[in-house]
Amino acid sequence: MRRMIVIAFLLFAPLLAVSVSAAPTVQSGTINYVTNQVTLTGTNFVPGKPKPTILFNGAALAVVSATNTQVIATLPTGLTPGTFNLTLTNSAGNSVEFDMTYGAIGPQGPAGPAGPAGAQGLVGPIGPAGPAGPRGLTGAPGAPGPDGANGVGFSFLNAFDPYATYALNNVVTYNGSSYIAIVPNGPNPGGPTPDKNPSWSLMAAAGATGPVGPAGPQGSLGDPGPQGLMGNPGSPGPAGPAGPQGPTGGVLSWAANIGSIPVTLCLPSNPCSSTVNSSVLANVGTYILSGSQAFENNDQNNNLAPLTCAIVANGTNTIALSYATLQPGGNRNTLPLNTFYVATSAPTTITIQCNYSGTATNVAAFDGILTAIQVQ
Repeated sequence: MRRMIVIAFLLFAPLLAVSVSAAPTVQSGTINYVTNQVTLTGTNFVPGKPKPTILFNGAALAVVSATNTQVIATLPTGLTPGTFNLTLTNSAGNSVEFDMTYGAIGPQGPAGPAGPAGAQGLVGPIGPAGPAGPRGLTGAPGAPGPDGANGVGFSFLNAFDPYATYALNNVVTYNGSSYIAIVPNGPNPGGPTPDKNPSWSLMAAAGATGPVGPAGPQGSLGDPGPQGLMGNPGSPGPAGPAGPQGPTGGVLSWAANIGSIPVTLCLPSNPCSSTVNSSVLANVGTYILSGSQAFENNDQNNNLAPLTCAIVANGTNTIALSYATLQPGGNRNTLPLNTFYVATSAPTTITIQCNYSGTATNVAAFDGILTAIQVQ
């Protein structure tokens, strides 16, 4: 409980007076026993800039705030009831000395009357629902409601067509019965008919078929109708006799050349295009050109030998290419070359030219075959 006790001061004549015009005066003082602070009121506490100082039995108190008419300072902790000497010195250096009594805390007084009710607090969260009570009596019937909207009508579309698209509430006939579409569906030429399709619902079933009545008398012969459309063509007839045999075809000319002398291919230090085989086409016409060329890589430094070979006409026109990579150590490969060539002038010289672009030092070509067969 906070209590403010007003203490009585015995004011004495100031012992020190530096300036009469700026001498402080203390008119009253209170002690707050909860904050342990003393509040002094009077005049001339701060005639200048610095705060005033307060000595409590010779020890300085901490000044919390100060104006020219009020000073608040914190008392020492653990004070016991008694009378103590205080000296206040203002910013001009003038002092006033007085005594103060620190009283004992009395017994707690009786409780005061209840204060007015406070504002209503926030509404708390809703608790869980309790168990349902017993069912009450049935009330009287209510008044009839307004009429509902008119229902959706259906659209009759004659006989069912498996290639058609149907919307909701379309109605078709099938085998004498009528069916209504309960969902959009179709086209579905390979699917079930309305009597077996869940997208349709039976609307009206076909009636039972009665007995067949007696045949009526035959009517008179009608006028002949117009001529019908031409029918489809008939099947092919038998094959006719074979014609006379034409002249016998064959090879018009051919040329072949076999090379057997080993040819050392060009190396990176001496780039060129080595001719390893050749043949001459004597006539103008279309030729089948085929060739094969054997190679050996006798390099002992484990270098691969990448080769490129071409069939060339008249030394400049490349008409076929082939590639190979030879392993080192005397491995042999055969590189095939095959193509068609149309000679527009004669004679035409056909050569096989090979080039080596690797680092092996002993790559040779031998046993090559170049054949030209004129077929037209």
